Amino acid sequence: MAKWLDIKGPVVADTVYADSTLVAKDVSFTLPGIEFLTADVQAMGNMTVPLIGLLENMELSITKIGVDNGLRRMNRLEKQSFEFRWVQNVVKSDGSTAPEGCKAFVRTMPA
Repeated sequence: MAKWLDIKGPVVADTVYADSTLVAKDVSFTLPGIEFLTADVQAMGNMTVPLIGLLENMELSITKIGVDNGLRRMNRLEKQSFEFRWVQNVVKSDGSTAPEGCKAFVRTMPA
């Protein structure tokens, strides 16, 4: 018997918080991917091995059209904690649709 997975729909609304302060609404953002550093091991050929615990530099991108109050808080050259909240519609296994809230937390450091 096949298992049914909920189908995640499009994002309905989103907000961005910087250090617990609302800084932007209706933005598009791309969360960073997690990639491990690798090392090449040479023995009867080359083998690339991931170094667990060491991560590549990660890059977060935020796109906003227009200006929101507090948007300039994101341009500070210091450590910041960002919280991304979004709502999306989800189709359940019985065919009903319900909104689902999601959050992502990111700590940033300037390069």
